[in-house]
Amino acid sequence: MVHHADPSALAPPLAPTEIYVGMGIEGSEYFTPSPWLDPSAILFPFLSFEEYLDGRADAINWLAPLYGRTVVGTCGRSECHTRALAEQVNDLVYWRIRCTNPNFSAQYFGGR
Repeated sequence: MVHHADPSALAPPLAPTEIYVGMGIEGSEYFTPSPWLDPSAILFPFLSFEEYLDGRADAINWLAPLYGRTVVGTCGRSECHTRALAEQVNDLVYWRIRCTNPNFSAQYFGGR
């Protein structure tokens, strides 16, 4: 799930099921830069965030902590990276769990 919030409206702490994935909110001790921020706009301006994700060799392990969580972003862009993160988490991590666990029950994850 994805949640976009106005930075001035975000109040710590987030719910236990939410995780902040942005570049940080200036002056905030709580909303600091996240490991899942979008570096493509600064470090890789020639790549889309999706291309950046596809190029990460550690994508499954990097995204695993986001599984089952609501990703919270504050950038306000129409093409915010939070949607791409959520889609990749659901695609990569779900299938990794399903393929590596012989006792996996799809019903536990919403009947996929």
